[in-house]
Amino acid sequence: VCEADRAVLAHRGGEFARMCGCTSIIVYMQGATVWTACSGDSRAVLGYVRDGAIRARDLSVDCKPDSPEEYERIVGADG
Repeated sequence: VCEADRAVLAHRGGEFARMCGCTSIIVYMQGATVWTACSGDSRAVLGYVRDGAIRARDLSVDCKPDSPEEYERIVGADG
């Protein structure tokens, strides 16, 4: 992994990789029960139709460091 990092950073434009990140979200549905797990500021959304209109419902909460709850979690973990 370290060798691959060095190779990416050595190429033209490789410095851009220092600013890149990764987020993910997993949604598991079983019947009417839904579980979500996320890292980073990803969001899961359920799309559905009601009364002929397309609607959306958030299935997760964004984990952004500037939200009060996430800030407290980070500070509480000595981050």
